[in-house]
Amino acid sequence: MSSEQKQSTSTGWGYQPELVLVHKNVLLLPMTQRILQALSSVPHKTVEGVDSFMQEARQSRQPYTQGKKILYITEHQGRVLKPCQGMCGNVSCCLYYVVDFACNCPLDCSYCLLQSYLNNPLNQVYANTDAMLAELGEELERRRDRFFRVGTGELTDSLALDRFTRLSQDLVEFFACRPNAILELKTKTIEINNLCNLNHQERTVVSWSLNTPRIIDGEETGATTLEERLQAAKLCSDWGYPVGFHFDPLVFYPGWEKEYRETVEQLFDVMHGRKIVWISMGAFRCPAGLLEILRERFPQSRLPLGELVPGVDGKLRYFRPLRVELFRNMASWIHERSPGQVMYLCMESPRVWEQVFGFRVSADDVARRLDAAIWP
Repeated sequence: MSSEQKQSTSTGWGYQPELVLVHKNVLLLPMTQRILQALSSVPHKTVEGVDSFMQEARQSRQPYTQGKKILYITEHQGRVLKPCQGMCGNVSCCLYYVVDFACNCPLDCSYCLLQSYLNNPLNQVYANTDAMLAELGEELERRRDRFFRVGTGELTDSLALDRFTRLSQDLVEFFACRPNAILELKTKTIEINNLCNLNHQERTVVSWSLNTPRIIDGEETGATTLEERLQAAKLCSDWGYPVGFHFDPLVFYPGWEKEYRETVEQLFDVMHGRKIVWISMGAFRCPAGLLEILRERFPQSRLPLGELVPGVDGKLRYFRPLRVELFRNMASWIHERSPGQVMYLCMESPRVWEQVFGFRVSADDVARRLDAAIWP
């Protein structure tokens, strides 16, 4: 990659913490030293715990905003490979698995679910990555009879901290030699420099969450523009990576039809459909408690203005006919530009699938569809 290309992927995104906290147990680990070297100009402290820092953040006027200023390097405890939360509901889940190498996100999207259920507002990154990868490797080896799609973007943006951690390099190399698994890195950033020149063996999918410029500008504080994301996706595709996109959350607002259609057109003006392994769609949904947080932190947000009703999972959603209208329109616009494009719905029931695509699916059906898209 030329110096000009590297520069083009470094603008529009520049998160840097104001303070780095390091748990004493991980101070000497390679990941910790890697991060501290990258953030040598940022003050850091070795600590035995962060209760006082969390308390200070919670007592501030904007605890979530204050917490994002601190990067806490600590140790992951508990099970490494976990099923996606969709496997626990009455939805046609894609049987996705997650590995959390970090918790919380330096971006500040108004609709972020983390605001409502994480009791620690600090940005956390886990330094015991070698142990985590060893455990993951053992688990994949033990279950060689099945295929795993594994993501790292459930509790954070997969690449938002990659400039400091360079974790993507470790992960891409790890998955390149796993015959029964692929990795998906989901992001709203353009932090892709570390992905260049890696021997990925097409075992890593780099995916972007997309939305209309209106929603990006109004609801995704700190994220990069639609144009920047698409250009980064084009670069990753040129480097041989399979690329995916996620229209989630889709939002109802005056003019949504025109603006979402223009966004789909812009996507396929940059990316050829044959280079896209899958596109997901999910409508705005949230726990009831998140709406109060959203109204307080983002008073200009249009999201609380939608007609939302409780779903069977307890989350507030648009009425089913409205969701079906959203999905049908999106699917038709995508199909016009890329016939045969693999699409799927996130956190939706078999009934909604049938109303949108004309057929019902089980979780196994969705999983096989996506597995075949990446590994025919």
